[in-house]
Amino acid sequence: MERWSIEGRLTAKLRWARQQRRSENSYKRYVEEYLASISTEQTRRLYARFFAHDLPVPDVLPAFQSLLVDQQGYLWVERYRLPWENVPMWDILDPEGRWLGTIQTPTRLTIFEIGSDYVLGRYRDELGIEKVRLHTLHR
Repeated sequence: MERWSIEGRLTAKLRWARQQRRSENSYKRYVEEYLASISTEQTRRLYARFFAHDLPVPDVLPAFQSLLVDQQGYLWVERYRLPWENVPMWDILDPEGRWLGTIQTPTRLTIFEIGSDYVLGRYRDELGIEKVRLHTLHR
């Protein structure tokens, strides 16, 4: 990753060692689970014909799915999750780009704000009911 100033100057290159995840078995499982989730037989057959074509699939999965910067300038990088992976994992980098570690946040929590000692977000319970949650953050 690269960090650029508002004037368009490159200010830092952020790198940390993370092994790339191969996609070879993930695509097959994705197709199986996607087809199983379709409620009507006609629609399922339509999508099965679509997936039967030799579609190009990347060799590796994306590295991340979202980025957040907290109030202290730390970068939070949410690791990419496949549809059946429900545990959010975040890599934290300090303002100088050094990797500090990885943390896990609660399943079904969408983070809105990260302060110096808290994480604020929306939590959806098993019924989809939304609740605002404030979690203590120990740095």
